[in-house]
Amino acid sequence: MIDENYWSLAPFLRKAVSWINAATSAECGCPGRTSDDALVAATEKKNRVLLTNDSKIKPAVYKPCTHGGIIYLQSKGLGESSIAEMFRLFCKSSNTRHVAGHLTFLYRDHAIIFTLSEKITVQWHVSRRRRTYKTSSEPRGKDDPIVL
Repeated sequence: MIDENYWSLAPFLRKAVSWINAATSAECGCPGRTSDDALVAATEKKNRVLLTNDSKIKPAVYKPCTHGGIIYLQSKGLGESSIAEMFRLFCKSSNTRHVAGHLTFLYRDHAIIFTLSEKITVQWHVSRRRRTYKTSSEPRGKDDPIVL
């Protein structure tokens, strides 16, 4: 479910990641200006993951396993096609199965997924000849910060 901040990204995501059912929050029954609590609650009800960059949706409030999943795009200065490519590369990794119900921070060349017990880091590198992925997992510490 694509937050209203990224509705313009929807066609780019649909083209770049055709195997993902990308829908805007409006298409999921949450029109513009829907409260953050209602958006996050809709992820659970509609079996969707929220794609957002809204800094008002605080990770400290929406802890892992209390929602359908939240992906925070860290994409300052990137255009829609670059963001779609970043998302596509992440989706090609084998770690998207960890996204549902958890907090994911998606950056240009890596993602960090916070589950209740683990911090999973996924890195990718793309060259003209091949794409490589490196994944590491470590126990999540009690004091491990989740900060936007």
